[in-house]
Amino acid sequence: MREFFIKDNGPCCVEKAFKMIGARWTPRILELCYLHSGMDLREFRQELPTCPETTLSRRLESLQEDGLLQYNTETRAYALTMQATDILPIMLHMQHLTLLCKHTSSGYGHAVEFVYKLIGEKWKAKILWIIHAKETVRFNELLRSIEGLSHKVLSERLEDLEKSGLVNRIDYQEKSPRVEYTLTQTGKFAYQIICEISIWGYKYELANSRFVITQ
Repeated sequence: MREFFIKDNGPCCVEKAFKMIGARWTPRILELCYLHSGMDLREFRQELPTCPETTLSRRLESLQEDGLLQYNTETRAYALTMQATDILPIMLHMQHLTLLCKHTSSGYGHAVEFVYKLIGEKWKAKILWIIHAKETVRFNELLRSIEGLSHKVLSERLEDLEKSGLVNRIDYQEKSPRVEYTLTQTGKFAYQIICEISIWGYKYELANSRFVITQ
């Protein structure tokens, strides 16, 4: 299965997938469509009174273009497509991850935004993937494993992942300094979300040629 959605020693399309579902209001729109089995524009305006009308229109249009919403011209209602339905359980896992990280979540939108910063930003998914694959890895091993990643950026990303509680840093007090990294239990759960998003992205690519799996 891995060869279908893994390239360059890491998961493909994670950042792209987050950009599709992580724009402000998008997760809430998907949630509302799921809860009400479809929504028309008037109902969206009632449920999202603080969302500017132009923003709402753009989000609905974008979700249709991305294949996540379908519009019924007879009922004038928007409903989830299969691709959108498939992403909802992953978004629930994101909410659970916010709790594991002791970060208060107030719904899909809040959780998706938090988890995007946590694991979806450039390089983070690949770093977690490689640490999981090797179980224990040294800094220089990580640097060699990810093409195009600089020493400075890797240091910053690892520091972020440590502070978030996803990665353990083991500093061996030896004559020749040695530092190794492993995933915490929370990091392993985050890794599972990365896998789910990657698989979803691959399935989505088959159904919609607009979504190209590249890094």
